[in-house]
Amino acid sequence: MKQKAFIGIDPGQTGAAALIHAEGEHLHDWQGIAPASSTIQGWRMEYNVCMVAIEMVHAMPKQGVTSTFNFGVNFGMWQGVLATLQMAYAFVRPQEWRKGLITRSDGQGKEAGLNAARRLFPDAELHLKKHSGRADALLIALWAKSKYEF
Repeated sequence: MKQKAFIGIDPGQTGAAALIHAEGEHLHDWQGIAPASSTIQGWRMEYNVCMVAIEMVHAMPKQGVTSTFNFGVNFGMWQGVLATLQMAYAFVRPQEWRKGLITRSDGQGKEAGLNAARRLFPDAELHLKKHSGRADALLIALWAKSKYEF
């Protein structure tokens, strides 16, 4: 019987996907649609993926047109990957998945997500500041797990 697992996706330009299960976690940095689809497909074959959650993104004030467009493209690509693999997914707003996972002692901004993920996933490869996408993906996966088991 396959082990239960949960996937979280940060669709940002430096985003990532994370799979968590009882024995640990796996991380995949965003490198485009083909690598993402083969990674997610591999996870799907190895684990019983109970829930996939994608961070619900939208344009931010003062964000450039090109940046906003690229952000939207990545968001759509992740949805395409999951649709191609026939995997259902849920959207989650940052305010929702961060609630209860990130504490005041974790700080603010991207650093807060990194600090929270380092605290909750001490063995994960989150050593660099650029790993904030990985951290967010792990926390989104943890949010998915909490919703599934509720």
